[in-house]
Amino acid sequence: SKKVGPSFKGHFGKEVAIQGMGPVKMDEQYVRESILEPNAKVREGYEPRMPSFKGQMRDEWIDAVIAYIKSIQD
Repeated sequence: SKKVGPSFKGHFGKEVAIQGMGPVKMDEQYVRESILEPNAKVREGYEPRMPSFKGQMRDEWIDAVIAYIKSIQD
């Protein structure tokens, strides 16, 4: 069922639809930007509700989140 935000599961390395932009590849850069500037690329069909974690997360923590997202792919 649809949640507040989109799932990352099964989407890493694939293109996802972004409001007002069309498709972009969900890669390390996309995930990092989504954590630091979540309103920069909002997934189609969702409201921009994620808060920014800029200045609150160390780079190695973000790297760990990216590694986790990569690990939950189908």
